[in-house]
Amino acid sequence: MTSGHPGRRLAQLLPGERLVEIDDSRTPIPEDRPRRLAAVLRGFIAEPAP
Repeated sequence: MTSGHPGRRLAQLLPGERLVEIDDSRTPIPEDRPRRLAAVLRGFIAEPAP
């Protein structure tokens, strides 16, 4: 059985998906940790498509 965390559950169910947790953040992350979010997004965009 998996955790009740919906993001973790989706990452397990969808092929090729992953969950990135941004430490020390609250909602909304773009306001709380914008530099960290931008770094994660840049890494994602730079990856080749599967």
